[in-house]
Amino acid sequence: MICMNDLITVIIPIYNVEQYLDRCIQTVLKQTYSNLEIILITDKPTDHSVEMCFTYLSDDRVAIVTHEENKGLSGARNSGLDISHGKYVIFIDSDDYIELDMIENLYHCLLKTGADTVIGGFRRIIGNQIQIKENPFSGKIYDNPEDIKNLVLKKMLATNGIDHIEMSVWKVLFSMDIIQKNHLRFPDRKYLCEDIIFDFAYYPLSKKVAMCNDTGYCYCLNEESLSQSYQKNKFDRITFQALEMKKRAKEINFDEEAFIRIDNFYIGNLIHHMKTMVANVSIIGRVQCKKEFRRIYENEEVHKVRWNKLEQCYSGRDKIPFYLFYTGKTDLLYLYLRLLITIRNIVRR
Repeated sequence: MICMNDLITVIIPIYNVEQYLDRCIQTVLKQTYSNLEIILITDKPTDHSVEMCFTYLSDDRVAIVTHEENKGLSGARNSGLDISHGKYVIFIDSDDYIELDMIENLYHCLLKTGADTVIGGFRRIIGNQIQIKENPFSGKIYDNPEDIKNLVLKKMLATNGIDHIEMSVWKVLFSMDIIQKNHLRFPDRKYLCEDIIFDFAYYPLSKKVAMCNDTGYCYCLNEESLSQSYQKNKFDRITFQALEMKKRAKEINFDEEAFIRIDNFYIGNLIHHMKTMVANVSIIGRVQCKKEFRRIYENEEVHKVRWNKLEQCYSGRDKIPFYLFYTGKTDLLYLYLRLLITIRNIVRR
């Protein structure tokens, strides 16, 4: 066991997750690293999550913040940061859970390397399937501002067909000193991915980032997950997000490769959105779904994408929807995604 000197804050936003909540919180309470401050933020859920949270107050490490109105994921995380006392902080989504030694592993890596920030890997849980996603740069240490910008932050934007660091804040041990001294907070809910906007602000201020081989964060893809559900305004949100990422990339003088990665983030999320539309075609309607595919393709920002640079980012069967989108064959893209959804549903039965 390692020395347990530094207080680590664990921030857990909570909204309508009663069926997963106990699993999540129990894995935090039972961590091998015990010097924790555990902040539960109830974001005005409509289920029994609030009542469940109060049962955990028997552990004196637990604090509860109760929102009188729903503020979204960013607002909940910010409420946790506002009252935190830890030297470091970890964010956990309440429908996920962590292996019992995850925090100890990240903290041990931080002590060993003298870093202020540690990035681990994770496990993607889909039903009974577990996909282990190791940090591809495990063992690397970056202590040069240009390296942190180009070898860490830039690789979070999306893959360039060669390498990629999964963008998320929930498998990272962050320095609270950096966050609080620079008044860093998560942006409002208009963003599709609040995490990367936070990362744009945080990583240029980091002095040393260590890559860890831990894969203890268990990211669960549930049917109820926000990322898996259809949202009528999601095309506009994806476009807004990509434009904001490009704006911030210009502000920190990112190179051309970064903008190719952002274009890939944009197209990849649009294809995922269209796939979600097809999965909900019984609600949207086939004709309306195909019309929306065409509207997306004809959008001005879509035509500004560096399509010829993105071909290297796609391989195997992922090339098919990319090519159909690239060439404007939106009706065929609809049929192809419909086929994929049908096969997926058959396999899951």
